[in-house]
Amino acid sequence: MATRAKSLAEIEWLLSELRTKSDNVVGSKGNEKRTAILDAARDVLTDDGYAKFTLRSVALRAGVHLKTLQYYFDSKGKLLCGFRRCRPPIPI
Repeated sequence: MATRAKSLAEIEWLLSELRTKSDNVVGSKGNEKRTAILDAARDVLTDDGYAKFTLRSVALRAGVHLKTLQYYFDSKGKLLCGFRRCRPPIPI
């Protein structure tokens, strides 16, 4: 039983290490861009509505190239999913 507990502890430690490394893959500069993109997405949705919510409009508002935005979010759906996970809901 002690071996099993040790193995579980090692697995938990390994998983926590992997999570930490995956969180830091992009780096602080990348996190700043990602945050700027998500903030811009929120602004476009609140100011212009879903009808005018495009990757191009978000990139323009974030001050990044469209290809940079697509590096982080390769589709409108993924951007919306990332936006919903990272930001509080928009008041209606």
